[in-house]
Amino acid sequence: MLLVFLISFSLTGQPTLDSLIQSIGKANDSEKLQIHKSILRMVIHGTEPPDPAYYYRAMDEAIRQQNINYQGIFGMYGALFYKMLGKYDSAVYCGRRSLTDLLHENNLVWASGVSHTLAQTFIDQMLFDSAIYYTLKCLQLHDLQELNPGRYQALETMARIYEEIEDPNQAIIWNRKLYRLSVEHENEEYQQQSLSNIGNVYDLIPNYDSALYYKKRAAALAKKNADENYYMIIGNIGNTFLRTGDLDSAEFYTKMLYDLTRSEHNLPFWSISKEIARSAVNLGAIYYKRGQFGQAEEFLKEGIERSKEIGFKEKLLEAHFWLYNIQKEVGNIRKALDHYEMYVALRDTAQNLEYKNEVSRLAIVYDTDKKEQQLRVLTAEKELKEVEIARTRLIVVGVAVFSLLIIFTIILNNSRQRFKLKAELAEEKERLQKNRFKTVMDAEEKERKRIARELHDGLGQLLSTARITIASLDSEVNPRVENSVKIIDMAVKEVRNISHNMMPNALVNVGLEAALKDIICKVDESGSVSGFYQSSISPNLEESTAISVYRVVQELVNNTLKYAEATEIKLEISGNEEWVSLSLSDNGKGFDTSKTLYSNGIGWNNIYSRVDLLGGKISVRSSPGQGTFVSISIPTKKWISEAG
Repeated sequence: MLLVFLISFSLTGQPTLDSLIQSIGKANDSEKLQIHKSILRMVIHGTEPPDPAYYYRAMDEAIRQQNINYQGIFGMYGALFYKMLGKYDSAVYCGRRSLTDLLHENNLVWASGVSHTLAQTFIDQMLFDSAIYYTLKCLQLHDLQELNPGRYQALETMARIYEEIEDPNQAIIWNRKLYRLSVEHENEEYQQQSLSNIGNVYDLIPNYDSALYYKKRAAALAKKNADENYYMIIGNIGNTFLRTGDLDSAEFYTKMLYDLTRSEHNLPFWSISKEIARSAVNLGAIYYKRGQFGQAEEFLKEGIERSKEIGFKEKLLEAHFWLYNIQKEVGNIRKALDHYEMYVALRDTAQNLEYKNEVSRLAIVYDTDKKEQQLRVLTAEKELKEVEIARTRLIVVGVAVFSLLIIFTIILNNSRQRFKLKAELAEEKERLQKNRFKTVMDAEEKERKRIARELHDGLGQLLSTARITIASLDSEVNPRVENSVKIIDMAVKEVRNISHNMMPNALVNVGLEAALKDIICKVDESGSVSGFYQSSISPNLEESTAISVYRVVQELVNNTLKYAEATEIKLEISGNEEWVSLSLSDNGKGFDTSKTLYSNGIGWNNIYSRVDLLGGKISVRSSPGQGTFVSISIPTKKWISEAG
């Protein structure tokens, strides 16, 4: 049936989206999955924002047929949909579920693809620790396959991460790896991509002559091949001239990108929005430097609008920075402070030396793991060959004497040897995977501590100084002084609350039990909900495990306060030398627990992910009108011994 359908369209032209949707009703189960895949591919490359409803319909069909492979494939499209819409929490959730399903089905091609999609999603959010993890995961999967476009993409992504964190030496190394591979296999698309990237790196050094040389070479290749990246390279040339102070040349190239992109109707929606955002923000910077503040503000606001459509965090950051400077220049201090606050909230925290060292360390771990893996494979192959040789010799000798007995013994021994080798390799792989997970979790909490410290010691001190200065003014002369002091007091309180949420003092100073008790006490002090806390032990957990347990309880309590409409909430802790058990219960309105397994929200996803990574178990019992009971068990010594 599907063959007849495709032949009919081969005579009349390419199938339309509506015709594909109509054909589903006439197709069998296998054909339905293929048609849904074609629909998702067509929507991804469309000029309109993708509608997640297409993803849900495809996923429902794959679930109905219990086809895990297609659930993984459709999950990757879901991650792409939400990434293009700037809904990154949903994109990460779809991507991680997809990766699990594809690895289960040993579909390495699509698994490497979804790993790359996850890496790009985290880059868009400027979360480079997670981006590096999934990029290395992508490279590891490509090591098991023949050369395909995904390897080029993974190398380019590694180079881009180092460019984003301003490590030019490593960025050039990875770009040259990409260039050599693309030249070897005559791939001009990635030749021009690597040349453009090298030009961007020379902007950082700075060496603007070299930057322009490489970018113009890349532009010539892209124009020759009618590559859509030509628009991006033109904009990059404008960036270099902006850095040199040649505003006329910068305006020429940036305006060219702006006009070309706005008149382009064949590119995907996400690509058009991204390039318009880039060019609009850069034009705003150019006109600011010329002192044309009105024109600059107009372009910067357009850049913000386009960036918000697709969650383009990098350009949102730049736009608020330039708007802050414009408002400061024209004397509008209130608006300047608003834009500066947004700028600080978005500011990239990945440019410090500690962060660069962490990214470099992860890359070294990947290279080391790769070499050790190759060595283990070679050793295993050698041992297997030796076993085969011994088996052959024994068969020859045993034919005359004890042929049947010897053959049986050799086969048994060979099977045991193979099983032992496979088991050792599987154990080693699992150990490395847990170590990587722990590294990512530790890096995240380390960054939370650093941000909390900076908020308290940096911004908090500045606000306190500002309060003292304003309070010293004569309030009778200027009646606004008293109101300004109140506003600053509110800001100081908000900074303290944010700092406490990032890393509570109780958890750092006196441990997990006190921190958990502090959560319940604050709930009880609110007056709207009664909090009860009971503990029969003092949990002795590794710091990273304790932090993860705290985050899980914090998320559960927040969920209860937001949605449960409860009047009582109770936290109990018990356990022994091997396990710590926590139970959280409330008398709220309850909910359908099946929805937590397929929730698009980040809350329940984080809860399940953290408990799973700690090797723990979680049970949720609830129903509408019956309250909620959540039970969590976390191993103590087991996790520490395996991960440490």
